[in-house]
Amino acid sequence: MPKQILPYLKQCDWVILSLALALAATGVAEIYSATQYELSETYYVKQIYFIILGLVLLALVASLDYRLLA
Repeated sequence: MPKQILPYLKQCDWVILSLALALAATGVAEIYSATQYELSETYYVKQIYFIILGLVLLALVASLDYRLLA
């Protein structure tokens, strides 16, 4: 693991992140149960893709040094 990422992982609020992921997983389960009999669209798969995209964006934004933006 690169040394630049390690400080950001130590500063992360793991409780809030795990609660947000649990809420997102609950949302995916709700979408799946509401649309499980529709064969044309897989809305829950789209939701999973957007959750992964959000986590990637979260990691990118968290690794930026905000002092460089000023």
